[in-house]
Amino acid sequence: MTTAARLCPVGTAAIALAIVGCGAAPEDSGEAVGTAAQAFGEDTCALVPNNHAFTNPSPNSVGPTSATYGHQFCPNQYVVDSPATAVIQEYRVTYRGGVPTPAQMPCNAMWAVATLYGGYPENPFFVRLTDPVIVYGTQSGNTCIAPTVNILPAAFRNDALYRVVAAAGAIFSFQPLQVVRAQFVP
Repeated sequence: MTTAARLCPVGTAAIALAIVGCGAAPEDSGEAVGTAAQAFGEDTCALVPNNHAFTNPSPNSVGPTSATYGHQFCPNQYVVDSPATAVIQEYRVTYRGGVPTPAQMPCNAMWAVATLYGGYPENPFFVRLTDPVIVYGTQSGNTCIAPTVNILPAAFRNDALYRVVAAAGAIFSFQPLQVVRAQFVP
């Protein structure tokens, strides 16, 4: 189930604000919300070996079964490479840890984050195509709904190799996740 959730700036400050919601820090507080993207391994994750590579055709689904994933230079990140197909692909990163009840903890304490990179024949190095997108869990009645990030390239190319760098967690602990590649349907 894909949920619509409020998008917030990425960084350790934003994660800390997850239990009170986005934008809890005053605009003029001088706090640098979003500058801690390196804590998610952003720039170095384009250089590490992948954890998994999708093969064509799609859809494909993969994810670690535990909260232990990452590389020395890309800590706590799950890296998935995906060759382009003839149709536009979207990538979904879903939190797969234990889902609390609202009585146990606020639903927006769960989060998922993803960044999309692209590699092209004329430039074999991955280039960041999107800024990190973080989505928090939501509540429906007495049920928490796990967050899902939907991400796709703004300018799709069928000769590209795409890389999804993802993580999921609850407050400050990392949790299992799932990365799905599927045909984009507007």
